[in-house]
Amino acid sequence: VFVPGSGIAVDANGNALVIDNANTTSQTLTLDLASFTTIADNDPNNDFIRVSFRVQVLNVLDNVNDAVKVNTATFTTDHSPARTDTVDVRIIEPKLTIGKTNDASGPVDAGDIVTYSITVAHTTSSKAPAYAFAFRHPTPAGQRVVGIVSARINGVDVTNQIGFDATGVFSVAGSNIDIPLGSTLTVVYQVEMLDSVGPGQTLTNTVTGDWSSLDGEVNPGAINGERIGTPIPDANSYITSAQNTIETAKTFEINKEVVGPDTQFTIGERVDYVIDLRVFEG
Repeated sequence: VFVPGSGIAVDANGNALVIDNANTTSQTLTLDLASFTTIADNDPNNDFIRVSFRVQVLNVLDNVNDAVKVNTATFTTDHSPARTDTVDVRIIEPKLTIGKTNDASGPVDAGDIVTYSITVAHTTSSKAPAYAFAFRHPTPAGQRVVGIVSARINGVDVTNQIGFDATGVFSVAGSNIDIPLGSTLTVVYQVEMLDSVGPGQTLTNTVTGDWSSLDGEVNPGAINGERIGTPIPDANSYITSAQNTIETAKTFEINKEVVGPDTQFTIGERVDYVIDLRVFEG
């Protein structure tokens, strides 16, 4: 859409030309120039006028990654047929994906420390930097966050922009986590399995992140602003999530033995047994 106040017409020497009328209708900018005279100096290099204007890429569903927009300019005059030229512009967008893993080698139980890794990277179709990335990862019941191990974007430390409490890990309020095209954000943290976990459980962790198309806040989410991520399915589609599960042990085993090396007894003898129950921690 045309940005009001950005249109200007000048001659080859940079002198402003008079615009009798300017209007925009249905994404068309029309400039009605007053009559002007080109200096008769036999120099074809300055026999032109230049019209400059600015448009804004709207935050609408039709504007998506790799879409090509054809812009057409038409010049008409009283003394010659209309002349037309076109130029193409391509829409580019930041596209991110989130991955989540843990280092548990098998089922866990109370007291175990588990290390989780969150990886945020550009997809192969991504064409632009992602700005103001923010995420929230609440931990499920039975886990407690004990600390952040590291947080880096291509080796650059951003730990000061990551926070945590007993219930989750998150980007701190007011953080400015920008992920340049081709870069990766990696957050590593640890949780402790609490006594409240039971045997044979599946604990699911979900991390959700969102980002924006422009640096700084430029009418976030508005039709004439930057694209952001919201849970509502609309043009603001810069949001994604990932899940990771961990299993708790099913440790309930029984073992029964006869006390002593002898397992043969005569009538009237007493036999001593011992029963061991291996139980789950938690």
